[in-house]
Amino acid sequence: MPASAEASSCFTLVSELQRSWMEVRRYLVPGGESVSGRPDSEQFVCVSNYVARNAIERKVGTLSEIRCFRQSGQGLGFCCDRSLNECAGMNPSLFPEHFARTPKQKDNYEPPKSDWVRPPGQGDQWKSN
Repeated sequence: MPASAEASSCFTLVSELQRSWMEVRRYLVPGGESVSGRPDSEQFVCVSNYVARNAIERKVGTLSEIRCFRQSGQGLGFCCDRSLNECAGMNPSLFPEHFARTPKQKDNYEPPKSDWVRPPGQGDQWKSN
C-alpha cells in the first residue's frame, strides 16, 4: 500500500477515523493483530486514492462519510472519505511481525506430492519422426 505522506495531509480523514475507531478498526488492522486503545494521528499514513481502484470495498456499519477497502494479500486495509479525495491507513511499521512472517510463509511452500505427476525422464523427450 503506497503511503503518500505523513498523516497531516489527510488530517480531516484521520480525525474522523480516530473518532470512529471502534467501527473502522477491523478494516484497518491486519487479522490477528491489535492496536491498544485509540491510535494517535502519527500511527496513520496517507494512502494514494488510486489504490482504491483495485481494492475491495467493505461496508462500514453506520458511517456514511467513510468508505473502507481491503487489498487482497496484504492484510492491511485503508479508509477514504466519501469522494475518495483523502485516504488513510495504519502505518505498516506498527505490525513488523505480521509482515516479517509473510515472505517466510511463501518461501516455505512445498507443492503437494502426487502419484499422478512425475518429472520427465530421458525417454520422455520429444523425438522427431
